[in-house]
Amino acid sequence: MATPTITYANFRAIFNRKIGDKPVSVTTDTAGSDDKDTAISTALSPYRTPGSGGNYFKDWWLYVPSAAEARQVESFDPVTGTVKVYRAFTAKIATATAIELHKQNPEDKIDICNDGLRWCAVKGHFFNPSYVETMWGQEEYGDTDDVEFNKRLYAVPTAFQQFPEIWLVEGYIGRHDGDDEATVLTDSTKNWITNELVGITLYKKTATAASAAVTGNTDDDVTADISGTDSWDEDDEYIIQKPGAIPFKLSELADNRFRQTQSSAQGAFEFYAKIPEKYLIKLEGKGPLTAFATEAGTTELYNEEAEIVALKCAALWYDFLGDRATSQDVAPLREKANRHHMMYEEAIGEARKPVQKNSIPIKGAW
Repeated sequence: MATPTITYANFRAIFNRKIGDKPVSVTTDTAGSDDKDTAISTALSPYRTPGSGGNYFKDWWLYVPSAAEARQVESFDPVTGTVKVYRAFTAKIATATAIELHKQNPEDKIDICNDGLRWCAVKGHFFNPSYVETMWGQEEYGDTDDVEFNKRLYAVPTAFQQFPEIWLVEGYIGRHDGDDEATVLTDSTKNWITNELVGITLYKKTATAASAAVTGNTDDDVTADISGTDSWDEDDEYIIQKPGAIPFKLSELADNRFRQTQSSAQGAFEFYAKIPEKYLIKLEGKGPLTAFATEAGTTELYNEEAEIVALKCAALWYDFLGDRATSQDVAPLREKANRHHMMYEEAIGEARKPVQKNSIPIKGAW
């Protein structure tokens, strides 16, 4: 199954539909003023108010996706298709520029959509499938020249929403015994099969902890381009997964002495364990959904999931509007917010129901 992904432009289209604010999208056919406060498109001419015909878009928001800038509309002339804004854009709006007109501020929309992503991820309803493979066992640290007093304490090096599942996989370990500042790892104690390590990530454990995918190996040399950040010096330690090694859960390791710290329950993920140095540690869990920053920016949702998350975003949107509304307008906005909160909970409940398969009656005796 492909990695879930949706762009902000596509997510916002779903969100706009939920809140009833489908933007008017056109392309300019004349350059705006040098004052940088107008956009001109004759495609807007049909939009007229009853009677006078002008200012249909007054107090709407003119949004330029390519610049990710929005400005509130001061006036609109349907005869020329000219939209004038209160505050100038950063740059003059050129001919053939895609523009959108929204009833509500698009910059507020992206903030609320990101609030919705965070809310759904914190609740564990939707998440970014996260994997970390940059840790290894430390149990033998201190046995030789390495001094590592907290060798059984591990800090999870990424922002999982919940404590991740811990897997181990056996690797080759050793030390570089070739020249200093080498670009190729040499370990004369090994007898690898030529190119058996190609494609596997080689980790340098010393100092900078550089890593790179192996592009070739002999019986005792490994080529992996870490030259962008580092090189190999004598006694630099390494670890690389053994080809064909199958990961297993930490709980299956004898005498693992696993303990999860109290702080882990509050998001500062740490754990204690007795893990031999020959094992790579692989963490698998739920990470936060990636926040939107641009139109082309993406987050980790399928379209069907985005439909559900957009309901929560709509609920938060109406809460947001209610907080800024006058006393007579608060009640209907709160009602809309509550209705969308309920719709979200119902959609989550339906999504979590097991698929019911109809049984097929079989005639005859066996």
